Amino acid sequence: PFHPLSGSPVLLHDQRATERFVVVTEQSLKLSVPAAAWGAGTVYDAFRSPEGATAALLVIPRDGGPMVRAPLPAGCEIAFHLANAYEDGDDLV
Repeated sequence: PFHPLSGSPVLLHDQRATERFVVVTEQSLKLSVPAAAWGAGTVYDAFRSPEGATAALLVIPRDGGPMVRAPLPAGCEIAFHLANAYEDGDDLV
């Protein structure tokens, strides 16, 4: 199933999967295509964080149900490397 993201292009990084869910980190950073195409800096330099934006966890049900976007605390622009994800009964941890 396809799920809309908050904007495009968007930087997704790292994921974990459980029996029922896939968890992905969505960075608040958005790619400036002109800056990336210009090539005056690294690709990382072409990413910008919109004012007030924060990184989030995307919880995507593997059965095609609605995706949940869980924003991380304000000011968190980048969230890399999920350590783990697992299910404890009906809860996703």
